[in-house]
Amino acid sequence: MIKIAFLNLLRRKSRTFLALLGIMIGVAAIIALVSVVDGIQGEVKNIFSQMQGVSVTQKGSFGPISSGLDESLGNEFEAMPGVRVAVPQIINTALSVDDQKIAMGLSGVRMIGFDFDKYLLARNAPYMTNMVEGQMLTSKDEGYVAIGKSVKDAYNKVVGSTIKVNGKKFKIKGVFSSSSTLIDQTIAFNLKDLRDLLVFPEGRVTAFLLDLDNPDDDQKIIQQIKFKYPNLNARTASDSSAMIGDLFENLRLLVFAVAGLAAVVAGVGIMNTLLMSVLERFKEIGALRAVGWTASNVMFMVLLESIFIGVLGGLLGIGLGFIASYGLQLAGLTAKVTLELVLQAFVFALVLGLVGGIYPAYRASKMDPIQALREE
Repeated sequence: MIKIAFLNLLRRKSRTFLALLGIMIGVAAIIALVSVVDGIQGEVKNIFSQMQGVSVTQKGSFGPISSGLDESLGNEFEAMPGVRVAVPQIINTALSVDDQKIAMGLSGVRMIGFDFDKYLLARNAPYMTNMVEGQMLTSKDEGYVAIGKSVKDAYNKVVGSTIKVNGKKFKIKGVFSSSSTLIDQTIAFNLKDLRDLLVFPEGRVTAFLLDLDNPDDDQKIIQQIKFKYPNLNARTASDSSAMIGDLFENLRLLVFAVAGLAAVVAGVGIMNTLLMSVLERFKEIGALRAVGWTASNVMFMVLLESIFIGVLGGLLGIGLGFIASYGLQLAGLTAKVTLELVLQAFVFALVLGLVGGIYPAYRASKMDPIQALREE
């Protein structure tokens, strides 16, 4: 029966191929898109794992890019017991580098400005902890930047050369590297330089990084800030990681659902393919029933055909998904294809094939063998 079911698919090769193609595209889309979400989520978690202390932003803002705080708040934070230093920051994304427009989003080039007199006092800060070329910036280095290794490689830069950011030239003083691709896609500025570049209001910053005397006191400091400054958000790195993790999980489900729409269309194609095949084999199915095949045997044969389409489409789609994910990585995106994702995509294709074959199998099992044999 297995051999018969497989050979039946070869009768109409073009029709079978189109059904396979639909599943292939759906599975490949699931793997490629979800792998990007998983990859970026892993990078974000990696960044937060390197950070300690408390991050302070404006309440109601979605991260530091949309936040705005008075720089004078830093002195008030440093007056709080347990806070070693409050590092003011300005964070944004670059619009262009060397006159090349940059796509917005997590895959773009980030800009971050520090008060380096205070930044150098902070412990376990994620940027410029590993200078692989040149030197770290100081508060006196106006007109200079430090760039991540990914920026260096993407724009073929060396220490001492210039880089044009948002239409303004800066000299590169150093190159830093880390275990995070997102961090390596960063250009670091002095606070004043980035404020001028962004035309950001004087005396305003987007966030503070609070370095604590005792990292275990982070929740205590957060409660004090929330009580004293109800218009501010204060989070630890782990709090931010958990919040972003929940966001990415929801995004993962959304992407899976959107990519799965293509596969659902493929499921309709499977149903149509098998239904046409069943109708074309009306007399043949009648002959099988006449020689002793039961209705359940006929149903199982058609279901095997749909399962074969699901399995083959799933396997080919997985291969295509790997190729697509690799292409996205070459384009600068972070993609992470996990065994769990591959299994989820394959099971999805298998279930889709099975579901697509239920109705044609039911129709085939209900055929009257006598009427089928009489059919011209």
